[in-house]
Amino acid sequence: MKLIFLHALLAFSAFSLRATPPLPPKDSSIVSGSALLPFVAGRVQTYQLLNDEKRNLGSLSFSFDKAAVGNYKVQKNDASGRLLSTADGKWNCTGLETLADWTPKIVDVLAAYRDKKCTFLTNELRYPATLRLGDTLTDGNLHLLVEEENKVCLEVQISATKRRVEMQETVSIGKTTYTCYKITYLQTVKTRRNGQEASPVLLQQTEWLAPKIGIVKSSCFSVAIGKTIQTMLLTQLTDEITAPAAFDITASPPLSLEPNR
Repeated sequence: MKLIFLHALLAFSAFSLRATPPLPPKDSSIVSGSALLPFVAGRVQTYQLLNDEKRNLGSLSFSFDKAAVGNYKVQKNDASGRLLSTADGKWNCTGLETLADWTPKIVDVLAAYRDKKCTFLTNELRYPATLRLGDTLTDGNLHLLVEEENKVCLEVQISATKRRVEMQETVSIGKTTYTCYKITYLQTVKTRRNGQEASPVLLQQTEWLAPKIGIVKSSCFSVAIGKTIQTMLLTQLTDEITAPAAFDITASPPLSLEPNR
C-alpha cells in the first residue's frame, strides 16, 4: 500500500522525444483561469514520466472538458501504454488565478479506493495570473478521507509550503523550447490508515511553467533518499475543438521577472 501512495504522489511531479508544437487558444475555444495556467476547453496535454535514470515510467494525460469550464479527466498509463487509473478533477478559474487541485498526484489512490466513499475536505493549489522573481506563492493543501461502512479507513494530507518563484529558465523538449517560470516548493505527505499514522514523506518539487501553456516540466526530489525520483515532460498538446496549427513558443515576449519589492 505504501507503494501505491508513492506512485500516486509522483504522478504530478526518452529524451528521444518528439514534442508536438503547442497550439495557441483559438477564438472558438473557451479559455479560463490565469494566463499562467489556463484552462482551454477541449485541450489534451500528455506528459511522459521518467525516473532518475531517464527510463520511461509511463504517461499522464489531461483532457479538458469541451463545455464545463474547469472539469477535466486525468489518465495514467504504464510504459507499455496499458491504462492504470483515471480520475475526474476540477479547476476553479478566474481571470486573476487558477485554483488547481491535487487530483493528478493522487490518481492511483482514487483508483485503488474507487469502491469506497472519498471526501475532499480541502483540495487546492493556487496559481496567480502574474509572477515576479522572488514572489512567494500561497500554500497548497489536500485533505482526503476514505470511508468504508461509515468508518475512516484512510486519511491523506498533502501540503505545499515554501512555494517560491526562483528564476526564469528555458526548457527544451524535443524541438520545442519554452520560456518558463521556475517554481519550487516543499511537499509534505502524511497518511493514516486504519488509525495507524505513517512517517511523513518529504519531497522537493520543482515546476517549470510556460505562460499560456501551463506546466511543461516538473521534477520530484526525495529528501529521504537524496535523489530525483521522477521527472514529468510535456510531449504532446492538441486542441480537440479547432484544427491544429503551428505555434512558435520561442516567439513569445520575454517574461517580466523584476524582483519583488
